[in-house]
Amino acid sequence: ADPSRICMAGISLGALRSLRACLLEPRIRTIVAMSGASDMREAFYKQNTPNNEWFESTDNSYILAGATSDLIEGRNVPGVLAWLDSFSALNDLKTSTILNRPLSIYILHSYDDELFEPNPLLEFFRRIPIAEKVIDLNDGNHTFPPAFGCLGLPEQGWTKTYQWFDWYLKGIPSAINARIKKTPVGMQVFGAKERLYYTSWPIGQGWTQAY
Repeated sequence: ADPSRICMAGISLGALRSLRACLLEPRIRTIVAMSGASDMREAFYKQNTPNNEWFESTDNSYILAGATSDLIEGRNVPGVLAWLDSFSALNDLKTSTILNRPLSIYILHSYDDELFEPNPLLEFFRRIPIAEKVIDLNDGNHTFPPAFGCLGLPEQGWTKTYQWFDWYLKGIPSAINARIKKTPVGMQVFGAKERLYYTSWPIGQGWTQAY
C-alpha cells in the first residue's frame, strides 16, 4: 500500500466525513463527495428556520432527528447550533493547517437536495485554496442519482468517481481530470441533458434583472 495515495468517497453524511477528513488528515490525497454537506448549521437552521426535511427523515439518524426536534420546539437552540458547527467542513476549513500539500477534491451534488442544499458546497468550493478541484451540479435530489450506482446500476457520477481515482491513484488520464484547469465547474441545464461548463466559481457571467 502507498500511504501517499489514500482516497475517500462518500454519499450524504459519508461525503461530509470525506470533506472533513481531507482537511484533518494529511495522508489523504484525494476525495469524492456526493450529495454531501459542508455547513451543518445551514442544513438544519437556514435563516434561523428549522429544516423540516430533517424532521421528516428520521431514518437518517436518531441523533440528527433529535437535534431537529430541539430546533423546531426551541429547546437549547444555541447548544444544538454549536454542536452542528463542531462537525461542519466549512468550520474545519477555517482552522486547517494541512492544505499546503497535494490534495484534490471532486464534488457532485443535486439541485433539488432538500437535506443538503447546494449553496454551502459551492461556498466551500470557492473558499478551499487548492488548485485541483472540480464540482458538478446535476438534476436530482438527496443521494439520487448516485444511489443507483451503489446498486451496481450504470450512473455517471460513479463513472466519473472511478475516473477521478484512476487519475490520482494510478495516473490514468480521463476527461474528468482534464477539466481541472479549464472547466472545473459543471452544471446540468435544469430539465435537460445539456451541460454548461465554467472556468471558476462564482462564474462571473451572470446578470441582474430589475422588475
